[in-house]
Amino acid sequence: MDAVLDIRSNLSHFRILILGRANAGKTTILKKVCNSIDDPEIYGPDGKEIDPSIVKESEGRGLHDIENQLIFKSNPQFIFHDSRGFESGSALEILRVKLFITRRAEEPTLAEQLHAIWYCLPTDTDRPLLAADQAFFENDANNNLLTGGVISMIERRKRQNERAREMLETNFLGPLKSKQYPPAGYVQLDNMLEKTSSCHELIETTANTIDDKALQLLFVSVQQNNVNVCIRYAIRYNLDSDTLFEIVEETLCWFPHVWQIMRKRNLELCAKIMRDKYPNFEQDPASPNVQMIMAICICAEQGFSEGSARSQGFVPAFENAMEHYAGSELEKKVMQEYHKSSGAFLLKVATERLLIPSAEAAEH
Repeated sequence: MDAVLDIRSNLSHFRILILGRANAGKTTILKKVCNSIDDPEIYGPDGKEIDPSIVKESEGRGLHDIENQLIFKSNPQFIFHDSRGFESGSALEILRVKLFITRRAEEPTLAEQLHAIWYCLPTDTDRPLLAADQAFFENDANNNLLTGGVISMIERRKRQNERAREMLETNFLGPLKSKQYPPAGYVQLDNMLEKTSSCHELIETTANTIDDKALQLLFVSVQQNNVNVCIRYAIRYNLDSDTLFEIVEETLCWFPHVWQIMRKRNLELCAKIMRDKYPNFEQDPASPNVQMIMAICICAEQGFSEGSARSQGFVPAFENAMEHYAGSELEKKVMQEYHKSSGAFLLKVATERLLIPSAEAAEH
């Protein structure tokens, strides 16, 4: 894990290429992923910000520069690249995308390489896969990349959603699975124009299909859309840690708010908080790691919520959450239920909201 953490420490961004037809909901998806209502800021390949009016003028003529970097203020650790739609079947545009993917794959630093591709296809249409869509998944440049096939639906009416689901396997999934380089995962996104819709499944599927642990850690700890996925990976990889500090480090490393500010100092302070609350843990070889992992995950999630809401730092929020949790009846119940149902209970408890009273509630 040390090597993975070293790599993650040197990476600040996760880079995604988003492709698909015009009006496939690409911008809507990106805004949902980044929890933003605003358009992204756009930067050229040189890192200089580009005047949005210039970009909109180009887009109005059907031109998108795939080299430009799209960054949302709400989640600036994501860098997105976008291409014009493939529906025109332009051989030049397809070639431009292939060359971009190949060049990025040859970048010497991991930070400049592409880390994922999201390919958006509207399924509420009478048009199945286009020749350009099928050609993309025969491209050997994709072989060393995660290609997340995003099946996006933005219709609101139930009848159309049911129809799209019926067409999904016949017109899209079946043909894509037969390609030389099929998508690593598929997600169906319904009602993306609704305010209450989310991209949680997209986050989950993308994380699950990344087979490089350093990139997986980077993605999970960069996204701020789905804290459940942070908890899931913290639990999955951390049951065999040896010391309390390792448990703290290898649990908290999956949470985005820990990386954003003074990570090493955060770890030291959080480890001290844990030692104060569980002074006998390291002296007792029979102490279960799961107790510490559960406590950290629950308090990290609560700390994220309270720290954001109260504009306080992560460590004070974490300490406040731990003050309410450690030694409480809730903790006893958590551990009792864990021993009854073993690991299946871990995620259920860790992702349950409002486990710990908020600071405001505790004061009343």
